[in-house]
Amino acid sequence: MRPRSVSAALTTALVASAVVLAVEAGAAPPKAPAVKLHVSNVKEHSAKLTATIKTEGSETTYTIWIDPGCSGGACERAGPTVAKSGQIAASPRTKTVSVTVSNLPASVSNNEAWAEATNAVGKTETTVRRFKTPGKRAKE
Repeated sequence: MRPRSVSAALTTALVASAVVLAVEAGAAPPKAPAVKLHVSNVKEHSAKLTATIKTEGSETTYTIWIDPGCSGGACERAGPTVAKSGQIAASPRTKTVSVTVSNLPASVSNNEAWAEATNAVGKTETTVRRFKTPGKRAKE
């Protein structure tokens, strides 16, 4: 005959295993992360980029991109650069990350920003957000 403590431990382990299997059977399939980007506080040479990221329960990496615009008929864009990147631990909560980019050209309407997030399931990218930086105001 087994000691009572071993029997209780075995019963507890079997019940825990059954619970895990039941949860796994009814669990929703894993998803790629959800990500949104908001542009705010736009000034003559800067803007705040804020990404909200839902990891969907998996460790997630993110990147916020900026592509400063240009003006004039024959201008050449500098190309996109990483404004901020990082890693977020798996969580059921939505995480917010932001960065203020500077050195943007004034009076340009074709600045672009977007964000992407990647977890073990896949990669999600926001649509490109275009925004205009104001120009200098004339002194009165």
